[in-house]
Amino acid sequence: MDKVSTPVPADIHLGHYSLPEISGTPLQEETSSKEGNAVILNNGQNRLALIPLHGWDRTSVCYPEGLSPVSRKCGLIMAESRVEKEQVFVTLMLWKKGKKKFSPKELSPVQTVKVSDDLNAVDITFADKSVKHIAF
Repeated sequence: MDKVSTPVPADIHLGHYSLPEISGTPLQEETSSKEGNAVILNNGQNRLALIPLHGWDRTSVCYPEGLSPVSRKCGLIMAESRVEKEQVFVTLMLWKKGKKKFSPKELSPVQTVKVSDDLNAVDITFADKSVKHIAF
């Protein structure tokens, strides 16, 4: 969860961890979860998922070179948005070791996200009905 304030309009980006290329280009998958679109990268040994829960305009994947200490090329999931003045962003970032896919339950731990009108508080209700209140 992030609250971004800027004196001038700005394009912002949030990146997940990079996933190194192990054998070929990391596979980019798009899958739909209960909370929105999950972007998932898989390199055969690990999986990363990014789920934009609130505030983001779009997600993308880039394949930079020289970023990962493990390999020359890697995959990087990014969330992107334009902030005019102030915005709250809520993002779920997951990591999973092994070849098993993320289950729908793993991709949907959050039931609802409610941001106050004044952007000073967020209530997150989880799938187990527990609630976390965050005040900025």
